[in-house]
Amino acid sequence: MYVTKTDATSIYIPETTTTYTIVVGNNGPFGVQGATVSDPVPPGIPSANITYTVAVAGNATTSITGSQTGAINDVVSLPVGGTITYTVVLTIPITYTGNLSNTVTVSVPSNITDTNTLNNSATDVNVQSACFNTVTNTAAGIDTKHGITVLKRAGIENGNWPMNIKSAHTVLESNNQGFVITRISTANLGNIVNPQEGMLVFDTTVKCLKIYSDGAWKCFSTPACP
Repeated sequence: MYVTKTDATSIYIPETTTTYTIVVGNNGPFGVQGATVSDPVPPGIPSANITYTVAVAGNATTSITGSQTGAINDVVSLPVGGTITYTVVLTIPITYTGNLSNTVTVSVPSNITDTNTLNNSATDVNVQSACFNTVTNTAAGIDTKHGITVLKRAGIENGNWPMNIKSAHTVLESNNQGFVITRISTANLGNIVNPQEGMLVFDTTVKCLKIYSDGAWKCFSTPACP
């Protein structure tokens, strides 16, 4: 018996979904009846955030029908060459942090000896996505013509601030003040008439900076990335 699990990525983004493919199979030399497949809910993920379906091949059987939620606890039978594929969709909470790790195992019944137990479990680990692009100030690019600073260093020459910061509409800098954008609750986001791609607000309900992208408001989880 063997099992594999992957979601084809090494990262995750909160408030999105990731789809795992779990494959349980039997390489022989004998068929197995009454094996168990266990895939617990990862810590910090609500059971309701996981849905899955099952597909069989090679005359394999499963105790699961239709779409299910939560952990997988299945009793299966696998002829030689048979496979069972679980498609698991996991919705990651906006508050989730740390590595997203999950292990699936397959166990044969007590009257069967598995000659290779090294492939009886599979673990998939994703790290939280975060990327930051360092600002590059070079001679190339268009001078920035507008800026607001409290550091008293704005000038009028090309090499002065903010002209030495390239290709921006405006530049802000301070060592004692913050930049405040529109603050709005989740319930009131729908009151924004004709939102535009790239529009930003701070959602006071879920406490995150949101960007309007692909027709929906989403927490901005990859700062400074295109």
